[in-house]
Amino acid sequence: ITSNVFVALPMIQRGSVWRPNQIIELWDSLLQGMPIGCLMISELVPGTLVRRPGQQKSESVPADGGLGLIDGQQRTLTLLAA
Repeated sequence: ITSNVFVALPMIQRGSVWRPNQIIELWDSLLQGMPIGCLMISELVPGTLVRRPGQQKSESVPADGGLGLIDGQQRTLTLLAA
């Protein structure tokens, strides 16, 4: 089963700020089986301006809504880059 969910960053979120050593430490934790924390999400209202992870331009949430990544952006971007 495939599920396409619109996931974006609320406009209050800053851009990617992790340095290379922080990325390495996250992967080291994953490979050692250590917990890396949880993500916090919130439902997005259609039409709200947001940014997609790793993108600079803003876009509107589609009519069927989506999820806003409130906490966990740096970890998510690190995993998406792999």
